[in-house]
Amino acid sequence: MRPYPLVVLVVLLLASACAGAPPPVPGADTGSADPVLVLGRDVWGRSCASCHAPDGSGGRGPSIRAVEDRFIDIQDQLTVVEDGRGGMPGFRSRYSTAEIEAVVRYTREVL
Repeated sequence: MRPYPLVVLVVLLLASACAGAPPPVPGADTGSADPVLVLGRDVWGRSCASCHAPDGSGGRGPSIRAVEDRFIDIQDQLTVVEDGRGGMPGFRSRYSTAEIEAVVRYTREVL
């Protein structure tokens, strides 16, 4: 039996799991970062990056880059995050309104 395909699969899975951290919030290194965006980054890292990738480029879930092009009205994006859509679960019961607003701002302003 040749273990090579299994080894390649394990390496690829480990590499994708360790793909990095979400992009930093501007000003984080100087202490002048917007605290709402810092909160949004934290929520993104805990609940969104596993499907949409740490940098928002997509994975199991679609790319979030240029999300404001798909959701011109921020309220439409907030509704999707709160209620879910398709394969994406809603997060209304898991996060406060302030946390959901923070992660949406993070996706629009940082990713």
